[in-house]
Amino acid sequence: MTETRGSSALRWTLLAGLAFSLSAAGALLAVSAAPPRSGPPDAEVLRIVSLGAGGAGALCWLAIVERSRRWRPSRRAALAGALAGFLGPAGATALAALFGEVGPPAERAGVALFVGLTTVGAVGWWAPPVGAATGYLLGRRRDSSDDAGPGVA
Repeated sequence: MTETRGSSALRWTLLAGLAFSLSAAGALLAVSAAPPRSGPPDAEVLRIVSLGAGGAGALCWLAIVERSRRWRPSRRAALAGALAGFLGPAGATALAALFGEVGPPAERAGVALFVGLTTVGAVGWWAPPVGAATGYLLGRRRDSSDDAGPGVA
């Protein structure tokens, strides 16, 4: 049984979204266990960062890895992971602040911009490298499965 190119791209995109989500959640738990912190992060923060990285990771994977043929898959996947790590948590927290706050639209937009920028400052130093490493490893796996032939995962 062979699978079509479209179903393979969808499968890898969903797998990438899951991998980026899990790696962001794991990295956030690891960073929050560092000595200055005294416990795990808030469950809502963990959920928002994880969902943001997973959603952005799946979209970046689809746009960069599946739609482009410019570089090797491992390099494209590392780029997709770095972008997911940078854009995912910041975008998710900004959207949560935009739609979760009560008040006039201009005030909510200001809060969303502030929250998004502070999130970049808070997670921007560890999320892109974690995303790039996750993407690179996933790209290597995808590259080796593509070399094995059709129907082999």
